[in-house]
Amino acid sequence: MCPLKQQQLVKADHYNRSGPVRYVLQELGDGKSALINLSIAYEDAPVPAGYYKADYYQVVLQDDLDVLLVFGKLDHPDSQRLRNKVEICFPAELFVRQLWNGSREFQKTLERDVEKNHLHAVTASDISARTDKVQTFYSNNVLMVLSAGHCMMDFFYISAKDLWLKPPKNEAIGIEALVRVITSAALALGFLQGCDKMAKELIEKLGIELEAENAVMESK
Repeated sequence: MCPLKQQQLVKADHYNRSGPVRYVLQELGDGKSALINLSIAYEDAPVPAGYYKADYYQVVLQDDLDVLLVFGKLDHPDSQRLRNKVEICFPAELFVRQLWNGSREFQKTLERDVEKNHLHAVTASDISARTDKVQTFYSNNVLMVLSAGHCMMDFFYISAKDLWLKPPKNEAIGIEALVRVITSAALALGFLQGCDKMAKELIEKLGIELEAENAVMESK
């Protein structure tokens, strides 16, 4: 699980299993703070109201260290420009700990599926992402599922305010469904390969340490 700091006194080993966001509080040695270990019961999570079918992607590191995930729809038959796109900003550390670290086995599953169908990972397009139709989200959690040669990515947001205020009161932490992005397995594999390269750069740049047991909220 991924530890998140909670700067209030709490009861040690305090479990909460109400709602889709499950958590346990663990006191630190200073007696003044604790860690929140999270896991997500995705079967109880809300379903995104919006669906987006993408055949274009980019993974971009922004100056503020958010990672910008761009998914677009090529304007067929003119495939040299986008008809529209969605942008999903992901905080760098959670990009590494949740999206990337939680998708290591899922990427292997994609590799096997793409190879079985005699396809190749779709590389990031070099065409411009410029378009007048853009919708932007801020996410810190994603679930990825492979079905019938297509990948579904459900993006969610867990409020920092909830993480701060609700655990000391033993209240349920909310999770907001943002958008569902659907791609081919080959494009999803290329996307995760791009995330792989980005994550390794961030691990070195930010000095992020990962533990095997902290592969939080693994995609299925």
